[in-house]
Amino acid sequence: MQDRFKRYFQNAIFKDDVYIRPTQITEIDDDIEFTFTVFYYDSSTIVQIWKVVAKAVENYKLSYDFIEDINEFDKHILLWEFLEQHYELYFKGTITNRKELIGEILDKHISFTEGWIDINQFINGSVEQILKGDSGLFASGPKRLIDKYKEVLESNELSVSLLPCNKKNNDKKIMIFGKSFVVAEDFYYTLLVSNS
Repeated sequence: MQDRFKRYFQNAIFKDDVYIRPTQITEIDDDIEFTFTVFYYDSSTIVQIWKVVAKAVENYKLSYDFIEDINEFDKHILLWEFLEQHYELYFKGTITNRKELIGEILDKHISFTEGWIDINQFINGSVEQILKGDSGLFASGPKRLIDKYKEVLESNELSVSLLPCNKKNNDKKIMIFGKSFVVAEDFYYTLLVSNS
């Protein structure tokens, strides 16, 4: 059933254009169960209804928006947290232009994460507060993101050091639909209604 779901949604195999809407979302222990209803554009005619169960959910953001597709990935920016070695990034030195440094960090973060990861998720508190001191723990998180922060700090003539911590090498997948996402161990799909 999972292959059929992927064929319909990842390859958009429908006779006409459709839109999809999550019509029910239920949390059951560590799992989340979704019901997606597929409609034809400019119509309230139901094409299909699918149930998707996300097993062992780690992270999610949900909205009830109308969407055009549903995709599942095993590599994505939001999976770095679960698939990569984590490091702590420490800094030491005198900051000559704090506001400029904060701007560089924000720019680097947003461009590198493509807006998927909140700036506060891995940084050790408020960037402004951290940089008021001459040393301390700047951030802790996935290596590729920590390396970007490290580049910015070093380009501003600060000494830095990295310490490995908390390796999270778990197999996770992500399902993205519209502005929503779910990170889980796996997803199971069941076709409940089909009028196509």
